[in-house]
Amino acid sequence: MLPSVGVKVERWMKRRGVRLVLGVGVEGAMRDNGCTLSDGRELTADIVYPCTGFKPNSAVLRAHFAEHLDPSGAVIVNDHLQLRGHPRIYALGDVMVHGASGEAKLGHTAELNAHCAAANIRRQMLGLKLLTYPHGATGIDRSPRIFCVSLGKHDAVLAFNQLVLAG
Repeated sequence: MLPSVGVKVERWMKRRGVRLVLGVGVEGAMRDNGCTLSDGRELTADIVYPCTGFKPNSAVLRAHFAEHLDPSGAVIVNDHLQLRGHPRIYALGDVMVHGASGEAKLGHTAELNAHCAAANIRRQMLGLKLLTYPHGATGIDRSPRIFCVSLGKHDAVLAFNQLVLAG
């Protein structure tokens, strides 16, 4: 996320009395009245939103493809979104990592993954050269960075690459 987005969101929340706890994760299960933080502190709160970090749901792949998973469990794909060494297996969305793009796991990037993978499956069946990602989906060598942080019913921060709008 762009630093200017974080600044705008933090300012909006603090004006409304929200206490932000940054730089630590939630450890274990959430409780009705709060949670335990990864640094051991107990947090009492009306509501807790753990906002970053996830583990890809790739457990089913460990038995046969463990060597194709990164330390977080994400499937490592090549530039065609294929599992390396398995040209008929594609991975996309939250479960995969494409080192060259370094993209965030967002809805629109999963959609770009899907467009490229679907086109490549078709091209593979027809014996055509496969598209590379992200160029094959976007026409440029990186996927656009687009996201919106909702701030209640009437406010949000929207970012499109380096452009940030708040209101």
